[in-house]
Amino acid sequence: MKRLLLIFILLIFRFSVINAQEKIECDVDDNLLSVSIKNITANCCSGFDSDFHINYSSSLITITLTDTTLQKCRCECNFDLSVNIGPVPQGKYTVVVVREDLAKYGFIRDKKTQLSKKDILVYDPHPKSAIVMDFRQSQCKNTPVNLPENEPIKGEIEIFPNPSAGAVSLKFNLKEHSDVSVKILNFLGKDVNEISFKSLKAGTNLLHLDLTKIPPGMYLGKVISSTGQIINFKLIWSK
Repeated sequence: MKRLLLIFILLIFRFSVINAQEKIECDVDDNLLSVSIKNITANCCSGFDSDFHINYSSSLITITLTDTTLQKCRCECNFDLSVNIGPVPQGKYTVVVVREDLAKYGFIRDKKTQLSKKDILVYDPHPKSAIVMDFRQSQCKNTPVNLPENEPIKGEIEIFPNPSAGAVSLKFNLKEHSDVSVKILNFLGKDVNEISFKSLKAGTNLLHLDLTKIPPGMYLGKVISSTGQIINFKLIWSK
């Protein structure tokens, strides 16, 4: 009972520290739009980039935040981001802030999430000049919390089954150049297949596995590198 209570307390501590309440504020000073994004939760090695677009016909300002770091770390923390855009023409606008996770930056699939939608009013006219943006990202605001070894990093692996060919493809990121073995296990933990690959590059790799000898069912998989990186996945296999 004490052990269960300790685990429960640790889980509460982890999520209260890492998943702190995300808060987004918009402010207008003359023609400068300032957007503050506090406590955004991300991989602790994340490096965000920002872009904006103003649609004058619909009076919509869209700010897009994208994590452009290819190599993820096995930890998460909170960041503060700030975006300043100006001079914004006089008028009433709706400001939408979205977070965009893209497969080309190591995420499993392209995904766009709306974080905030707020209305603003710009009173002051301004001379015609180019609209520019200033973007800043803080360091980790707290001590990074390590992800458990059995919890995959976001964007760490992508699975493409091809039952008609009796094969499956795995797309994943390696931190270092290394040899790799791929193990397929049943839910009793018994190895049913193991395939080795030599000298894979650091970065994104795509492997094709022949599973013609494996019966249909649910399996656990492990990608194990010679440098100690382990990527876990689940596989539902049918023919």
